[in-house]
Amino acid sequence: MAWLLGFCPVLVSRSWLCHSEITDSDSDIISIQPKGKIDVKKRHDKAWYAVKELVDSEQRYVEKLRLIASVVRKQAPFLKMYSEYTNNYDRATKIFEETKKKKRFAEIVREIEKMPECEGLPLSHHLICPVQRVMRYQLLLQEYKKHLNESDSDYEDTSAALMLVLQAASHANEMMKKLDGFGKVIEVQEQLGNSISLVSPGRELLKSGTLQKISSTTEKTEERTIFLFNDLIILAGERKMIGMAKYRLRAVFHACHSQVCEGDNLEREHSFYIRGSDGSGPQRCVELFTDCQKEKNDWVERICSVIEDCRANSATFSNNSVRSSFCDNNNHSESKNCAECDGEFSLWYRGIKCGKCRRKLCKKCFGRYRTESKNNRICEQCVKNMGCDSLRRSTSSHSNGRQNVLALPANAKGCVHGSRVKFRGSLGKTFDRYFVVRNDFCLYSYNSPEDDCALAMLPLPGCEVKLCGERFTFSVRVGTRRMYTITVEDEQSQIKWMAVLDLAANAQLQNRDS
Repeated sequence: MAWLLGFCPVLVSRSWLCHSEITDSDSDIISIQPKGKIDVKKRHDKAWYAVKELVDSEQRYVEKLRLIASVVRKQAPFLKMYSEYTNNYDRATKIFEETKKKKRFAEIVREIEKMPECEGLPLSHHLICPVQRVMRYQLLLQEYKKHLNESDSDYEDTSAALMLVLQAASHANEMMKKLDGFGKVIEVQEQLGNSISLVSPGRELLKSGTLQKISSTTEKTEERTIFLFNDLIILAGERKMIGMAKYRLRAVFHACHSQVCEGDNLEREHSFYIRGSDGSGPQRCVELFTDCQKEKNDWVERICSVIEDCRANSATFSNNSVRSSFCDNNNHSESKNCAECDGEFSLWYRGIKCGKCRRKLCKKCFGRYRTESKNNRICEQCVKNMGCDSLRRSTSSHSNGRQNVLALPANAKGCVHGSRVKFRGSLGKTFDRYFVVRNDFCLYSYNSPEDDCALAMLPLPGCEVKLCGERFTFSVRVGTRRMYTITVEDEQSQIKWMAVLDLAANAQLQNRDS
């Protein structure tokens, strides 16, 4: 150590010299240290390996980063399980808030929220994290895809992964809608009590609201709540008694056995009929009306759409079930027995083979087309199924909307007679309208001669026209429960109107020159 201290003054005094000015004696001192040179080389090698390892690690990280879409693509199908979190979130939040009202539970929650793992966020924030996870994956992949070119190796996997994540999000939304729809069905079931069983697979509540029902005997109006399902139409009246179900069941219509008809009430101009049954009981007819034409059109179009869809689905199901039964019966025994009635064929008569379903049937079961040529022979059941197919095609072709029979201008062709009149009915209120009788034996009511759409329509065949005691007044009786008293301007108009209405009531307008 002493010999090193002896050289220190020399090194310090010459520290200001550059490397090119080091003397020979000093260079000898430096060159006599081989151990220091070895240490420098080791440090250099160590630094080199560290840098190389860092670069290699970065390269491996980049390569793994490019595989993120591949990982998401493999795990994406499992994301559909998050729909369970999504469906249960509202219920979990509600239970959490109710339970939090208890003092002890609230204290425990506050203690948990203070823990480092909660990161200073409330527990409700962590409850929603699983719900948001699928959306975050979607945003991540969308942002990642923006920075890729189509030539990149990960572009295809990223696109596929994004599509799968979108499907998972769509599945979650669909499950939420189904659960929400099922909850609405349960709610209506509770409101109606045990008068009807509504819980059924695939049944959904599409619309509900309040309409006015016109009594068929007294012409009085009663409020009705209508529940429109994808296969049922339910009318209910509100109960006033406490402690019982909220609604009382009044009418049930199965969509496949029902139809909607235009109203014929000239006083309540926004009326329509629902005719049909529940599929097992007797037919019935209910007259309803709304406050405005727009509300009426919305309800009628929605109900007609449900009826058409239900009939098309029923026809499809019936057709498929019949076809499957045809396949089941299409075996060796068909050559000996009728596929419909199971009657045994004789030795000389082997039945008639249908050119469509390939079954063999007897003459009675085959139907009226058995005399056709061999290739054109079609059994009665196949003819009915073809009718169902044509019904579905016609339904799909007219699915854009129903034909509005009131959408006729007052001055359109086919007008037999028309003028402004005043009339009153069971309500006792006088209305000022423009009446038009057309060659379809119907009376149309308008506000003015320039209107493009009628307010109401009354079929005239079967009506009774009589002269009244009042001046320029006559009556039109519709059935046994409805009568309109019409007043015109002069006697000539009265004679003309009564003649035209009498001809229309007897369906004789087609013989007149309009």
